[in-house]
Amino acid sequence: MSDIVFDKSGKLWAATRSGICYFDKEKNDFYPLKQPEELAGKWVTDLLVDTNGDLWLNVNNNSVARVNVSSLDYNIYHVNSGNRLDYFSSRGFYKFRDSNIYLGGKNGVIYFSPYTIKENKLSPEPIITEIKIQNEILVPGMEINKEIPLKEDFNQIKSIDLNYNNRNFSLEFSSPSYANEKLNKFEYQLEGFDKKWISTNSNSRTVQYTNLFPGDYVFKIKSCNSDGHWSPIVSYKIKIERPFWLTYQALFLVVLFLGLVLYFVRGRF
Repeated sequence: MSDIVFDKSGKLWAATRSGICYFDKEKNDFYPLKQPEELAGKWVTDLLVDTNGDLWLNVNNNSVARVNVSSLDYNIYHVNSGNRLDYFSSRGFYKFRDSNIYLGGKNGVIYFSPYTIKENKLSPEPIITEIKIQNEILVPGMEINKEIPLKEDFNQIKSIDLNYNNRNFSLEFSSPSYANEKLNKFEYQLEGFDKKWISTNSNSRTVQYTNLFPGDYVFKIKSCNSDGHWSPIVSYKIKIERPFWLTYQALFLVVLFLGLVLYFVRGRF
């Protein structure tokens, strides 16, 4: 336990090497607070309560987080969120009467007012920035394996038909949210293949699918901006055509051929 603080309601909070805990008076024990993925397992070195009653965390000495103690919502501010220090000092976390919060670091001291921090509630819909089929970048009008899969921009028509030979492909996606874009997050799912939503961040924005069975799929994706606001879900229809040997016509021809063979065999004997 590296720090303790009481919030305005009198609840006791504790900073630990694995996040923050609160004290339950009835059970006379500390309990960990559920935290977002970005803070899971992180060492919280310092705590303070601002004039709004929000809880501020010094996390791993290189980022700060704000916790609304009523809703338990988090906002996380990294060095690349606009902070001017590369490293925050442990025990260098202060609030004075002017309501400003001061952070000491190896390159000096910064301060800010919680009142001036504005939340970015705009989270634009994500887009597909690149499609590759067999490691070739696909553009509208391009022929691949005797097929032109895409005649218009994929983000406009949100639909693509692929023949059986083109069933191995990858999708790269992005979000036109450029405020702290490195902190953007994504969730995606190929309906008809993926059993659940898959989470990723701005460092890993490519998904690859191989040897899909013929059928109709829907690639769904949504993005989250640096302040935790999610975009609407965007859907792209993807159809994998059956090869001729898997069509009903091929099955009919096989049955017909076997029937003729059986007929002539019986006729001879």
